[in-house]
Amino acid sequence: GRKTYLVTYRSGGGGRKAPQRKLALGDVDSISLADARKIAKQRLGEVAAGGDPSAARHEVRRRERALLSAALDRFRERGWQVEVHDQEKPPPKALVLEKVRSGIAALVTTLRDPIDDEIFTAGAAAGLRVVSQIAVGVDNIDRAAANRHRIPYTHTPDVLTDATAEYAFFMMGAVARKLYPAEVQVRAREWTTWHPYLPWL
Repeated sequence: GRKTYLVTYRSGGGGRKAPQRKLALGDVDSISLADARKIAKQRLGEVAAGGDPSAARHEVRRRERALLSAALDRFRERGWQVEVHDQEKPPPKALVLEKVRSGIAALVTTLRDPIDDEIFTAGAAAGLRVVSQIAVGVDNIDRAAANRHRIPYTHTPDVLTDATAEYAFFMMGAVARKLYPAEVQVRAREWTTWHPYLPWL
């Protein structure tokens, strides 16, 4: 499952206790395509061999957390402190507002986090400097409010290009090989043997 990350940064130097700057990092689920394929292949192999699907899912999530931990270590190495919101559901707006009002410098989100005028207003008053979206689109961000409050926002326009192409090929293959009607037949316990008129491959 996806998690929400809240990151804080302490700027250094000067001998004085530096003011704390915070970054709220929303829904991060980035994983390299190669690693994702390896995990998926291993999981499918385990289930096909009679393994427990729930155990396989647990292992996938464990590995994803390990990859995320390594990625977030890069923040830590640069002086960032990481606070994790460990729920699968997105953080409620009240929590996002609480973090923004506490003085975060940046808010990193995904498309399931509505970032509206109220959040931008609170951010402008508390020193929010950027909203960074880990998604192709920005439909969940009130861009007019961002412009009014002069808070820049970014997104990741190319992050799903490969995934979109892959899903297109998966769907074409499923239609061409009649996988859905074959699955329906199996679930209804109607498949007994191969026959040229049955929707099998």
